[in-house]
Amino acid sequence: MNDEKMKEKGIEIHYNLIEIKKISHSENDYSEYGLTEDDIKTLQSKVELLFAPLPDEECLEFIVNSNIECVKDKKTYNLFEMRVLYKFKIKDFKKAFEGSEKKNIKIPDQFLQVLVGMVISGARGIQAVLITNPAYKKVLIPIINTKNTIEGLKSDLENRDKKDLVIV
Repeated sequence: MNDEKMKEKGIEIHYNLIEIKKISHSENDYSEYGLTEDDIKTLQSKVELLFAPLPDEECLEFIVNSNIECVKDKKTYNLFEMRVLYKFKIKDFKKAFEGSEKKNIKIPDQFLQVLVGMVISGARGIQAVLITNPAYKKVLIPIINTKNTIEGLKSDLENRDKKDLVIV
């Protein structure tokens, strides 16, 4: 069901963020790899967003993987990484996503944009808290176009065969 049809039918989606959990994180000092301050001037940030609808639990689950890497002499050094889970409980899941089947859940774009925005913003905050090396604090999670992310998510949700889905 698209956003317009939801408005016409007067359907509202009520949800709670029921869990934020740091699954893992690590931070390595660049000097342990023989890197210098000059080497880490070109740090790169990579973000991956995994999504899993959990209709039996009436939940939507997101996992953010964020890495800060340094590439030197064609070798990649992982200096920081974190994996964080976000879980949203959806009130009346089946009614909220009317017409959805277990393998083809139809979630409105605007609602997904809200959740993806919350997840990415939250991950930025968690990353800021976890990083202890001042040089790494300069590298932030990049701006992510949630509309493009949602388009990829919707397409993949219609065609996927597995639980986890990479959307960023």
